[in-house]
Amino acid sequence: MSTSTRRFLHDTVLSFLSLGISTFVHFILRVFLAWYMGDSADEALGLYTLSYTAYSFGVLLSAFGIGGAVAKYTAESGDDASRKGRYLLVGLISSFFIGCLMWLVLHFSSPFIARRFWHMPEMTVLLQIVAASFPFLALEKTTLGFLNGVRRMTLYAFVNIFQSILTIVLTVVLVVMGYGLKGAVVGLVVPIAVLSLISLFATRRDLSWPPRGQSFPILKMLLWFGIFAAMGNSMYTLFYNIDKMFLARYVDEATVGVYSTASLLSNLVPLIPSAIQLISGPTIARYWGQSDIGSIQSLVNRTMKLTAVVIVPISFAGIVLSRDLIILFFRREEFAAATVPLQILLAGFAFTGIFTSVATALSMTKWVQLGFIIGAIQVVANVALCILLIPRFGMNGASAAITASHAFGCLINLYLMQRLIKIKVDWKWFGSFMAFGALVVAGGLGLELVLNHYVCAVLGLAILMPITLRYFLTAEDREEVKKLASLAYERLASLKRPTS
Repeated sequence: MSTSTRRFLHDTVLSFLSLGISTFVHFILRVFLAWYMGDSADEALGLYTLSYTAYSFGVLLSAFGIGGAVAKYTAESGDDASRKGRYLLVGLISSFFIGCLMWLVLHFSSPFIARRFWHMPEMTVLLQIVAASFPFLALEKTTLGFLNGVRRMTLYAFVNIFQSILTIVLTVVLVVMGYGLKGAVVGLVVPIAVLSLISLFATRRDLSWPPRGQSFPILKMLLWFGIFAAMGNSMYTLFYNIDKMFLARYVDEATVGVYSTASLLSNLVPLIPSAIQLISGPTIARYWGQSDIGSIQSLVNRTMKLTAVVIVPISFAGIVLSRDLIILFFRREEFAAATVPLQILLAGFAFTGIFTSVATALSMTKWVQLGFIIGAIQVVANVALCILLIPRFGMNGASAAITASHAFGCLINLYLMQRLIKIKVDWKWFGSFMAFGALVVAGGLGLELVLNHYVCAVLGLAILMPITLRYFLTAEDREEVKKLASLAYERLASLKRPTS
């Protein structure tokens, strides 16, 4: 196996651990709130979910996408350390001022958002607590973008993992001490401040002052990419939260709390492709800088194929066992109402998660503005479907709306990647594989009428996996899977071994 492949996998394992632990922590925190809050668990979970939605927007808008711009341009800078340092310094200064501005905007607008849009006055204080994290989020996202761009994934993973650990410890302590939801939101904010300063300290030696007269051109370049990236990412964040916001508006916070269990569980499926995306994005940027279109095409197709082989079986098992998973984690019968929404979301992620692994291809080349346009199209479609479906079908309508609009946006993105980057997407393979996967899912759900659902899950996987490996992967692909699995095991084992 080549050195570049080994490094790609090593970095993917680290990014997966980083994203996985972060996702797991926020999943566990909501499970903890569902258990600890007693009879008001659904309302508490709904309010916390809305607070986390505001935090998610802060992650994107607090620095106007400068962190992503720093990742792109440092990846394209090769071995020029001083050039990378200039991007980092200008990015840190500008993102911090933008973060402060966004803090003030949300702080003073939070009463209007809480009272007029959601009709929940108790959200005001929670939003103001979240707003205080924006300057620190801006610093952290910029330093993490730099670490991603230069592929220092060990430090990248450390910052994210340590922040996750601190978040869960502080949140549990504050909630148990009686601070309730305010304590839970403070537990989310304080670790960001701490880790932003730690990451800033860790990259201090990489900072480099730009020569006289170059600061503004660098800032202009970072903002040009960053604004479009931020607008595109904000569209996707808005897209992924529209269902919850409209449920809060048309129904109530208790329904948001129940629905969030389906959203949380389904979001575990895109975890693997999201981790791969952190590495595939800078890799595509490097190939683009070298005008190596053939390598981009090979990377895109092979990455999506291997992602499909992993997440389709996971989604199938989740669909068949959805009700049991909800009861297992959340321990309350009223949350079982989210079973059908979870099945719809998992079916959607089985398709859209495949594309997630290479979703930054357009922005990492030269079409960053298209991310915003495609995101806006998805948002408009999602809003229209939510307005149409939620009042009539409630949570089922919300999950159907986001699934349909997400699939539509992915198809547009893949089509534009093919036309603009001049690569060929293997549509025949993906169409055949998704049709096969859909047949297995339909068969599994149909067999549930006469067989135990655990038996259905085992039978479905016993059919899905061998046929996939035999007919949908080439001999070269199968050999690559074996090598990747072996190397992944070695990397994980090395992370567990204590250093001497």
